Amino acid sequence: MAVSALLEIDEPDPVTLENETGSSSFFLTCDHAGRAFPRRLGTLGLPEHETWRHIAWDIGIGEVGSELSRLLDRTLTIF
Repeated sequence: MAVSALLEIDEPDPVTLENETGSSSFFLTCDHAGRAFPRRLGTLGLPEHETWRHIAWDIGIGEVGSELSRLLDRTLTIF
């Protein structure tokens, strides 16, 4: 049985790292921060208008995480 990757080679990495040199040994993480779907999954059966609601992503949490990372000087992972 052949195994195929979920993401196509031209799709962005689903995890980003910010403030990698933060001064703390603790780090912050934000999940559910984006509304991108792997192309192979389409919209998971959701109508387009539903992908703009909280059921598809946590609206604003990426920006909150980035601001906290900056203020607290902590590394942040966003996915």
